[in-house]
Amino acid sequence: MSRKIVLLAAAVLTFAGIAAFDLQRRLHYEPHAVVSAPEPFTEPKPDSFTVQKRDSSAVPKAEHSAISKLDSMRTIRIEVLNGCGVAGIAEKAGRYLREAGFDVMTWKNADSFNYPETIVIDRTGNIENARSVASAMGLQTHIQQIVHDPYRIEQVAVIIGRDYDRLGIFSGDRPRR
Repeated sequence: MSRKIVLLAAAVLTFAGIAAFDLQRRLHYEPHAVVSAPEPFTEPKPDSFTVQKRDSSAVPKAEHSAISKLDSMRTIRIEVLNGCGVAGIAEKAGRYLREAGFDVMTWKNADSFNYPETIVIDRTGNIENARSVASAMGLQTHIQQIVHDPYRIEQVAVIIGRDYDRLGIFSGDRPRR
């Protein structure tokens, strides 16, 4: 009789374990997400929580253009990639660009360390953003434009190549503003 009870208890525990595993699997099942196109941006209507823009007529013209340039630089989101294999080079370039007023989102390794030259890539179709970053780094050329990806955060990517030692940013120069 006790042998039957032991076998029955083992069967019940086995069944309970299988049922719990199946329930856990079902609870953690996540169907594939459906991705839809982003909603178009609409201007918010003024209310008590809306921050009003300052009166730009109160700012002298020279100061206004300097503020506008700095504001536009801060809105350029940048990704800095190490394409030469020198340890810490992407971080150093990223900190330099932050000091210059750009919004550096991240720095990390590129897909390879075989980039002979530093490249600035426009990811949004606004080549002026890439030119601003290239100018701050002392680059005259090596700007590429790629197809816009609406799901990327960064607007500009900088891949530091093996020519990094020719860039002013690694010789102790201050950022160009």
